[in-house]
Amino acid sequence: MPQPASVEWAQVRLEHFVVAPELADQSNIRLGEIAGVRVEADFPSLGADDEFDRAAWVSVGTYDSPELIEIGRLKLRAHMVTDFDTFAFVGDDRQPTSDEMREAERLIQFASAAAEYVITTFLEMTAQRHKRFLARLSTPIPLLTGVLRVGNPAQRTKAGQPTRLTAFAHGTDLPSLTKMEVELIASAISAHAGPDLAWQLYGRAFRLLVLEDDLRQAVLEAAIAVEVALDGAFRRMGEMHPEIKPMVTLLIKNQRSIREQMKEGAQAVLGQSYAAVSADNYELIASLMVERNAIVHDGTSGPLDPSDVSGKLAAVRHMLEWLDTLGLPPRAGPPRRSLT
Repeated sequence: MPQPASVEWAQVRLEHFVVAPELADQSNIRLGEIAGVRVEADFPSLGADDEFDRAAWVSVGTYDSPELIEIGRLKLRAHMVTDFDTFAFVGDDRQPTSDEMREAERLIQFASAAAEYVITTFLEMTAQRHKRFLARLSTPIPLLTGVLRVGNPAQRTKAGQPTRLTAFAHGTDLPSLTKMEVELIASAISAHAGPDLAWQLYGRAFRLLVLEDDLRQAVLEAAIAVEVALDGAFRRMGEMHPEIKPMVTLLIKNQRSIREQMKEGAQAVLGQSYAAVSADNYELIASLMVERNAIVHDGTSGPLDPSDVSGKLAAVRHMLEWLDTLGLPPRAGPPRRSLT
């Protein structure tokens, strides 16, 4: 007989994740669903007992009237249904059988994969919504210890390997995520939507620059974001206007220089040349692509000046924002990966 089951992780650490005060002390907030697994979160309390607990939250504004709360940890829960109805309960005298342990581990691994997908996608979509990209998990969910509960009333068994959790660090970007936005993002994830790939790549480049000081990889990720964004915009315009599809196909297949794509290609397909829209950012992106080609094709070590890379990433962001203003159909996110 099918049994309700859940896996809970009591201490899921986040970095640089800021929400509106209305989300403090909220329980069972749905983050999304995948493969029949519903993922929920409990946000920490803003009560007086947590005043000095930086692992829970840091308020911005006055204590009585905070404007934003940086969340350093939350409780995550994955709900599912299973036929597994016999296992070693905590406190039982008997030892679990090998079959019971294998099934418990399988359930936890399945729930962990679902929770990892949902929360990472949730953070990416939050970042894209607010155009701030630092929020991330400190430790992947599959590396955390989960508590499995099966049955109604739920009883539990522990499985999984514990890991050392990284310390909470106060962030620098402040996306004020609201409860309504959580609901919108959760519904999008449950409907198989994902973050826009170009913005996702840009966000990865931004984190590599700011959090990892990895300038070389930041350049590579940002350059791919440019290519993905332009090709995607051309294709979507071709879908809207079938008469220009042959031109779009030729433009993409010929893999013309990025200067031509941003200038003549964008003028022909999108109706605007990015070189005319923003000459300075046009030159910065062209320089970024030259730097990327030197890394990929010539084996150079990459840039050494963080401020130079920061300026080029700002230009990429401007171009992505410009493309978002053109009224094109929504871009599809990356395909959902299998949980098995």
